[in-house]
Parts: sequence; C-alpha cells; structure tokens
Amino acid sequence: MTRNINYISMVVLAVACLAACGPKKRTEADAARKAAVTVDTTLYVRVDRLGADSAHVTALENSRRFTFGYTEAAQAGKLVGEVREGDTIAIMPDFKRHAVRQGVNVSMLTGLWMLEGGDGSGMRLLADGGAYTVGTNGVTLKSWRVLNGQMLVSYIMDDGSSYAELTDTSRIEVLEKDRLVMLLHGKQQTYHRNAGLITAGE
Repeated sequence: MTRNINYISMVVLAVACLAACGPKKRTEADAARKAAVTVDTTLYVRVDRLGADSAHVTALENSRRFTFGYTEAAQAGKLVGEVREGDTIAIMPDFKRHAVRQGVNVSMLTGLWMLEGGDGSGMRLLADGGAYTVGTNGVTLKSWRVLNGQMLVSYIMDDGSSYAELTDTSRIEVLEKDRLVMLLHGKQQTYHRNAGLITAGE
C-alpha cells in the first residue's frame, strides 16, 4: 500500500513539473523563433511627382497615395539610386515623420548586369521579380526583390549539392545608370550595364 502511494506521488509530482516547466519552455522557444524572423517593412511605390524635397508616390500593393520626404535619407547615403518620376522605388517609410528611412530604386536595378572580371558572367533582373543567370556563375538565379533596403535573391546550386531553392542577401552600395556595386558576405562585387546582350528570359 505504501509503495502504491509513493508511486502515485511520484507521478503527480512529474505531471506538476511538466505543467509548470513545459509551457514556459515552449513560450521561450516561440519567442526565440519570432525574434529570428525578419519583419519586412518594405513598401514598393511608384513616384508620381517630385517636390522640392519630397516625393508624391502611389503604393503598388493598394494604390494608396503618400507624400514622403527623401532628402535626409539621400544625404545620409540611405537612398540607393536616383529618385525619378515614373520609377518604382522600394522604400522603408517612417509614417510618423512622413519620410523615407531607406530606399532602393527598383527601376534602375532591372536589366542586364555583367560582373566585372567575370568572364562573361552576370545576371538579368526582370521588373516582375524574375531573375536569370548569364554565363557560368555556379548558380541558377530564380527571383529577386528588395527586402528592408537589401537585395534578396533566390537561386539553385548548379553542382547538384542541393536542389532546394536557397536565398541570400547583399547590400547595395552603389547604384548608377551603368554601374552596380554590391557587398555579399563581405566581398565586394561590381557589375556594369550591358543593354546589347540578349539572353534567355527576354
């Protein structure tokens, strides 16, 4: 009888411990997972009209219209590429201040870019988010987009080491009409515009 009581007590104690510790551990794990998720604050807009120091834009996702100041971001080097009427720009807006915190001219990014010293290797970025590899880069590009001011690219390895679609991000340091400089894993890559080469996907 005493042995049965002791056994029951042990079971009750174990259940109580699981009830007390289990949810806490799950909550901590959930919090860690949520912290690891990158919140995308990017807003794709079309520049309708430029003012002295602001841009009147329309959000592509819902056609809402906004006016954002952008000169402060441009002077701080947080705005990559020019601000031109009719262009699509991916911005990180500060709605309280009605200002652009960071931005990338998506229209200037689209097109064919050839890697400097890359023996004919490069990439073609389409306006609809599609991406194509030019030459032999070791990867097959699938898609691209701007995520919180950085360029996010999805690709598949050519060597068969993985058939899963992978993603990588790079920081755009320079975006000019015919020159693109990106920083990927601490390594700087320079591309030049090539409008005359025809590749698959056009």
